[in-house]
Amino acid sequence: MRVGVVLREREPMSIATYRARVVAGLGEQGVAVCDVPAAQRGTPDVDLLWDPGLGMRRVAPVIARASLPLAVTVHGLLGFVLSDQEAGDGGFDVARRLVQRMRIRASWRSIRGRVGAVITPSAYGAREVQEVLGIDASRVHAIHHGVDHETFRPLGARDVPSRPYFVVVAQHQPKKNVERILAAHAALPAEGRPALVAVVPGLPATVNPHDGVELRRAAASPSELAALFRGALALVLPSLHETFGMPLLEAMACGCPVLTSNTTACPEVVGDAGLVVDPRDVVAIRDAMVRLATDAGLRARLHDHAVARAASFTWERCASGHAAVLAGVAAAHAGTGVAR
Repeated sequence: MRVGVVLREREPMSIATYRARVVAGLGEQGVAVCDVPAAQRGTPDVDLLWDPGLGMRRVAPVIARASLPLAVTVHGLLGFVLSDQEAGDGGFDVARRLVQRMRIRASWRSIRGRVGAVITPSAYGAREVQEVLGIDASRVHAIHHGVDHETFRPLGARDVPSRPYFVVVAQHQPKKNVERILAAHAALPAEGRPALVAVVPGLPATVNPHDGVELRRAAASPSELAALFRGALALVLPSLHETFGMPLLEAMACGCPVLTSNTTACPEVVGDAGLVVDPRDVVAIRDAMVRLATDAGLRARLHDHAVARAASFTWERCASGHAAVLAGVAAAHAGTGVAR
């Protein structure tokens, strides 16, 4: 089986990492892969096409043009399930987002009947695809991401702060709920209040921290994040929407307890390794932070659960799942007798 992997010119780092990890795993399992530029006009010399970077993007031209078996990965459809304000970038344009949704639906209509499989990173993401795009459940496959266990592990360097701290790791997007996290931290009892280290790339300079908050507006390296997670009381990330939530898994792999949302894919990823709350309830977030700050026994239990749960999330297992799905698509297409 020879798989053509659609390559877009500008991929978000998270999708680029996912793509590289799965492609490496497919190669280790003997699956031949090659890059196919998204804008390619001719039909690639492959058995099937896989686009690892769909979601709130239009279908790549090469997929629209090529009469080949198709598999695609959808990383999330938050523009269809959150309000424009919560899904936007702070300067949302209702008309622009309406046009975006219309174009994405039209783009999907052109290939819906030809897509052999849609891969999502979670069961929640699979339900989203079925409900928003109208794809039959038999063609939608939830395959969890893996985590780099060499970097994100319980043992290793850790931050040694002057006082206990919570950590937040998130891009500056409304769905990450950073403003409510800051509000919840500000509402903690002043006496003995832990610090909050907020790694939020893209956070505007107009956002000023209150006492006890260390804002880091630049991205941190994986090793820096791992050290932060190992030293923290907990990761606080009650997102409004996640179809997976990689920082949750990375923190768990380091043994860091997690405080996250009770909606979308967050409970699915975290399981019994953290506390879940209503992400729109600042008081609930604050109260959970108080529990984590004051209950050492709770933190110890969550540490053990986090390490155990994270151990089952591997890129090898993820790649194996992809190989099985892609082989199924190729076999189904061959069974139809349709010639390439």
